[in-house]
Amino acid sequence: MRSTYLREHKKVQDSLRSGAADDIYVPSLWYYDRLHFLAGQTEPRPALSTLPSTLPSTSAETSDVQPGPSRQQHVEEPSLSPIPPPATPPTPEPQPGRTRVRKTRE
Repeated sequence: MRSTYLREHKKVQDSLRSGAADDIYVPSLWYYDRLHFLAGQTEPRPALSTLPSTLPSTSAETSDVQPGPSRQQHVEEPSLSPIPPPATPPTPEPQPGRTRVRKTRE
């Protein structure tokens, strides 16, 4: 019920933010007004980031850094040795079927 209410509440808030007074969303839930106390209760937790908080340096700061080797300078060609076909296991010969004899009740 809470998630349904919050979805409806988000639709209402988004329609209010859009600025169109004629197109304000009217919730269709009969219990929307009764669960209105949930509107301020749920706030997202702050995200935990594993990334460093510093921004990468600008190009002016990295001007004294030597560029790495270009990809065009040295490209190693892959080996073109033939690939052997996969070994296939021998196909088993079909076994004669066994029939089960059903016991009859007497």
